[in-house]
Amino acid sequence: MNFGICLGLTIFVASCLFGGQTRPPEATVSYKEVDAIFRQRCMPCHSEKRKAWGMDLSSYEGLMAGSNNGEVVKPGNGAKSQLVVVIKDTKGLRMPKNGRPLTQKQIQLIEKWIDAGAKKDP
Repeated sequence: MNFGICLGLTIFVASCLFGGQTRPPEATVSYKEVDAIFRQRCMPCHSEKRKAWGMDLSSYEGLMAGSNNGEVVKPGNGAKSQLVVVIKDTKGLRMPKNGRPLTQKQIQLIEKWIDAGAKKDP
């Protein structure tokens, strides 16, 4: 067997064994995506004018300022963020209070954004 054929077979076998195991990097979630959810589902109660429980979701700064109970976002830790706790309803405090729950996709986007550091878009 000549060297070219051996090399070709080696590359082919390696690509079959390892080529399918690489994952494309996951897309990051932007604040713009999270803000769209807030505007659609949360703003009736948590706006600059209304501020239910002292929480204003009309801006990044308002979100990061928290509520009457303090911090609601722990950058890097969605599961421990009060915002995620209430939208997942893990302690009987479901938000939105008077509306249908957020979808799993919406909750996952918010949690993923927080897990990635809860950064404001450039």
